[in-house]
Amino acid sequence: GYKGIGPEQGRWIPQNEALLYALSRCGVQLVDPLAPEAQEFCTMLEDWFFSGNFYRTEKEETVYD
Repeated sequence: GYKGIGPEQGRWIPQNEALLYALSRCGVQLVDPLAPEAQEFCTMLEDWFFSGNFYRTEKEETVYD
């Protein structure tokens, strides 16, 4: 999953929800998810979206204030 930092601090996005979260936050709607280029686009979008204010982690981490 992805743990937020900076303005996304305290946010945890599970891996199985990451693509839908990124699509939603970017306002992108896939017209044809089975199109040949859709898989490549989705991989690229997820990598790009979570490269800023998130870091990847294998487990959910408790956030302490």
